[in-house]
Amino acid sequence: MSKVEGNSGSNTQIWIRLAVGAALLLTPWLYKFKHLNGPTTSAWVAGAVLIALAVAGLRVAHPAIMWVQTAVGVWLAFAPWTLKFTNQAMPTQIHVIVGALLVGMAARAFLRQRFGSGAATS
Repeated sequence: MSKVEGNSGSNTQIWIRLAVGAALLLTPWLYKFKHLNGPTTSAWVAGAVLIALAVAGLRVAHPAIMWVQTAVGVWLAFAPWTLKFTNQAMPTQIHVIVGALLVGMAARAFLRQRFGSGAATS
């Protein structure tokens, strides 16, 4: 079973997941919002989960990886409202954009699995 068939994503998606996870871990310092508990904790936890998913995706193809990635993406997209930090522009933008990216990547992988490797290509 290939990684796409196993629905954990292609090697490119795995490396993107790893890079995005690492970036999320660093964003509170890079964009100077580490003093804000909600967005910082959210970014750290989501980043750590994405790194763990990337490592798992390198070792085994499993559909749960893409489902968890989708959940992390949805969490990130809605975290600014859930944790009430929408008044902080930079953390809100980072969370919403990265969340949308993760959900989009997962949707693309799901479409590729459902309709074949030619579907959802750009």
